[in-house]
Amino acid sequence: MPDADGKGILVEHLKGRLVEALVNHSRGDARRTEHALQVLGHAEALLAETPGADADVVRAAAVMHDFGILEGERRHGACTARMQEKGGPPLARAVLAQIGFPADKVRKVCGIIARRHSPAKRPTLEFRLLYESDWLANLLDSPELLGPSQRLEAVIRRVFRTPAGIARARRLLLGKQSLFQRMGAVYKLLGNERARRRKEEPFLLEIAEQARRAGARRKRSRSATPILDLACGTGFHSRLFARAGYPVTAIDYSPSILAEARRFRRPGGITYREGNLLEPIDLDRPAALTLLLGNTLSVFGAPEGLCKVLRHAAEATRQGGLVLCQVLNYERLRARGGDAVARHGRVGGRETVLTKSLQPTDDGRILLTLTASQREEEGKWESFTESSALTPLAPRDLVAQAKRAGLCKEKEWGDLQGSAFDPQPSTDYVALFLRGGI
Repeated sequence: MPDADGKGILVEHLKGRLVEALVNHSRGDARRTEHALQVLGHAEALLAETPGADADVVRAAAVMHDFGILEGERRHGACTARMQEKGGPPLARAVLAQIGFPADKVRKVCGIIARRHSPAKRPTLEFRLLYESDWLANLLDSPELLGPSQRLEAVIRRVFRTPAGIARARRLLLGKQSLFQRMGAVYKLLGNERARRRKEEPFLLEIAEQARRAGARRKRSRSATPILDLACGTGFHSRLFARAGYPVTAIDYSPSILAEARRFRRPGGITYREGNLLEPIDLDRPAALTLLLGNTLSVFGAPEGLCKVLRHAAEATRQGGLVLCQVLNYERLRARGGDAVARHGRVGGRETVLTKSLQPTDDGRILLTLTASQREEEGKWESFTESSALTPLAPRDLVAQAKRAGLCKEKEWGDLQGSAFDPQPSTDYVALFLRGGI
């Protein structure tokens, strides 16, 4: 039986195992993975407003409801609705048995998957929540259905039956309200800041010291060595340098991310600004050291976009200044077939679980998906999902575009601890560039 809060036996680490199974099953088909995670996010939201539903069954069905599609395509080259309903349950049953799911709940999950395109006359509440969550994901992903309000209202009346589903459909489809307004607050779960600081601080402060020494003789103090942190996120690196006495200008595109960064009142010496890296950066004085860390450059797929970002970074850096860039080592990521990690903690006083997955896709890109679940004060859970496609950036391509932007490579490493770069085991590619001459 589910617990009183609707969570049931499917605790967050088991949900993480289900998501891992999804990634393994859908490898090479990022669109299917993204869709299932979106359905899971909607299901979490509906469960929070629907007492009496078996949360374990709904969550598992949301993650695995499309397992039959890939199986049908692999066997027959195409997949009808009937093939999906027939091929999905055996695959789901095997996964659920492997992670120790109760047999009675396995039967319910497989029963939902077996009828997902042909509902019974009196479907169970769990079926309705999965069915409506799937429709929500499809409607939000289909621009042709997001037309006139009257047409959408007719779709909502025809498809949705639960009060939670009707309310959510009207809010998201008619109100155009974003699911991601509070995503910024959960990014800090991606890493332990204290542990990261111990590992990265010596290396990064040595880079800053190089930038300080490269300045004119009359500007050898740290306070006269401005640092520019582009795509600063929640401000981890900005705070690291500010604690060491460097003035920092931190820029990010996301207002919610910047709002989280500004919550840290100490240390001082940081100026946060909203900005688009594809546009020129206006500064009172050029930076001695500019940072492009955290794989930000992979977001700008085409060479021209990447070159433009690097050129703007170079123009915001003084002559003889340094630009430090970091991207994932995609060769290692491809060899591993992707990666997934789950984090658990408290954000804003609420229990929060964040799942991050990186999965290679058929078109050569990497799908980055973040799914966050937060427990509200009344014990209910609310979920958010955010996905973006990253363009794998090879070291040689980064160096080539940096050269076009007026930057010359000085050194390279395999992480922010100064380890030598090796294409196989290194997690990252880190490069230090010099702008022009002194």
